[in-house]
Amino acid sequence: MSLRILGICLKWAVLPALLAALLAGGYFIHQAARDRLAAQSQAGDSNALKKRERVPGEITLKADYAAGLFLEVEPARSVEAWYEPVTVYGQVVPNPLASVEVRSPFAGTLRDGSAPWPRPGQWVKAGSVLGWVDIRVGPQDRLELQNKLNQAAQTHKGALDTLKIKQAHLSRLENASQTVSLRELEEARVDFNKAKTEEALAKSSVDLWQEALREIDRVAERKSSIWSQVLKMPAAGEVIDLVGKPGTAVEAGGIILKLVDFRKLLIRLDLPPEALAKGPPKTVELIALPKIPWGLRGARNQPQTENDSQKITAHLLGAGPAINPATQFAAYFYQVEAPPSKNGQGTHPTDEPEASATGEVGLVTNGFAWRPGLLVKGLLRLPPGPNGKSQEAVAVPSGALLYHQGRALVYVQKSKDEKAVTFARCEVQVLGRDGSCWIIAANNAMLGDQVPVVIRNTQLLLSEEFKLDVDDD
Repeated sequence: MSLRILGICLKWAVLPALLAALLAGGYFIHQAARDRLAAQSQAGDSNALKKRERVPGEITLKADYAAGLFLEVEPARSVEAWYEPVTVYGQVVPNPLASVEVRSPFAGTLRDGSAPWPRPGQWVKAGSVLGWVDIRVGPQDRLELQNKLNQAAQTHKGALDTLKIKQAHLSRLENASQTVSLRELEEARVDFNKAKTEEALAKSSVDLWQEALREIDRVAERKSSIWSQVLKMPAAGEVIDLVGKPGTAVEAGGIILKLVDFRKLLIRLDLPPEALAKGPPKTVELIALPKIPWGLRGARNQPQTENDSQKITAHLLGAGPAINPATQFAAYFYQVEAPPSKNGQGTHPTDEPEASATGEVGLVTNGFAWRPGLLVKGLLRLPPGPNGKSQEAVAVPSGALLYHQGRALVYVQKSKDEKAVTFARCEVQVLGRDGSCWIIAANNAMLGDQVPVVIRNTQLLLSEEFKLDVDDD
């Protein structure tokens, strides 16, 4: 009985101790969880603080990682004075100095030669044989030639008789030279030389008309009243109009075809008054206007993004005949000696120009053939006038400029050490282009003379900046 009571007492004494141990363990577990959550919350606040402290537009990369991106840095150079260029517009017009008409020297019938008859659009070389013209000679023409021959024969006979008389007179004076004065002897020699010259001219005229009749009679033996004259190209050019063809009859002076050398361009430019303050410019750099206007080709900071290889240099030829009624600007003519093109790139002028990739012979830039009617645009770098205002600018290589969402951007290197490199993104204003460099306005505090600018793989820096933004989110 006493043992049973002792067991019951021990049972009730151990149960409260076990319960207290369980409660103490739960308390410690709960406290550890709270401490862990507090530590995570503090770490999150620290990351958020770091995110807030990162400057927008700047990116810091580890030195070895930046080296793996193969970035190149070059200092920007200051431009002493940059003046806003004046834009002028014009049009390619027909050049009368480069146009040639091939006409028939005689009335007759056209006949092709050994080469095929040219076709419109074909380039022909200077001096090449176009064909032949079978000249028509009727009875009246032959009678006229015979009459000319008779007149020439009578003239030659009279000149020959006079020559004999003068020669005999000179011989008598030379035999009696002791009794004849020197002056009389010299006058006789002069008369003999004149008679000799007149006889030679008369004989050549006889030979000429005899040769003409001989050619007619030689062909007439084949029961024909024609003879042939070769036709050659007087100049190199492209056939733009073909009037005659083999078998057609032409009159003397009739047009057979027209040639134009499109390598010799004539351009009419309308110059505003500010471009004429010191006279018209001697040379102008021109580009062909695209079919789609610059403003409709997408968002960009600077519409003047043409390549230097697309520009041509035109030289002043003279003033135009009248003022442009639409713009009231003065017109001036400029000439371009364009070499033959090959795949859109100019080569040295030759007698056998090569066709471009588009089949054009002449000047082809950016897919545009420079032919009459093409609209062109030029930029004039005018010297500063009394009201001219220059703008501070810097020049950066073409690889430094980056376009994103219609904005022009460059990356500058702010700092660099053994562990990290910091770059800053700058939005810039593009003023123009000078050779292989872009001219940028120096209105950004971070961009100035000798500031290191990233000139290669700038797109990779923009991508790295986007990656950091995604990681933070």
